[in-house]
Amino acid sequence: NFSFYENNINGEFEGWDSIYDFLDENYSIRCLDLHKNVISDNHLCDLIRSLCDKRIRILNLSDNNITLEGAKTISDFLKINKTLQKLNLSHNNQNNFKAEGVKYILEALKDNPNFKWIDFSYMQLTGCGEYIGKFISDNNSIENIVLRNVQLNAIDFKNIFDNIKNHKVIKLIDISMNDMGGDKSIQYIADAIKEN
Repeated sequence: NFSFYENNINGEFEGWDSIYDFLDENYSIRCLDLHKNVISDNHLCDLIRSLCDKRIRILNLSDNNITLEGAKTISDFLKINKTLQKLNLSHNNQNNFKAEGVKYILEALKDNPNFKWIDFSYMQLTGCGEYIGKFISDNNSIENIVLRNVQLNAIDFKNIFDNIKNHKVIKLIDISMNDMGGDKSIQYIADAIKEN
């Protein structure tokens, strides 16, 4: 396990080449924690390139400056990597990651039989329920989905929980700190619980 937690490795950091070299040379990496480092999209490309041939299982990129462009870079990596089990992308540029970024990530993960846990919390993702619902429907291994404070609406709840009804592996779906949008959302959740 390698943790570079809260080191502010941002665009001004001069040690990027050392980090890339370390990642390039170390094939035993299974868990990489880079959260709270102000990593932006321009450094993400080289970082991901350094991980492409690794059998990484846990990747934490939360609390950085990853936008929609970064989501595309990560999705390219996820299409190649089939060992990843857990991905944390929470707290990344609320308005710039967008629901479209979630779509790229989830489409890339749909064929990973080992993937079990994803966190998109604390981002503005209203309208992403369709993508999350489709991912739940397509991926039989997903166990945990964390969507705290992502501003889901009633249609998002319907799309997500209609697909949970038939999914027998999901253990946790964290939707705390979202405005339920009234009785309809609660009914979608209740129906899914009753049928699952």
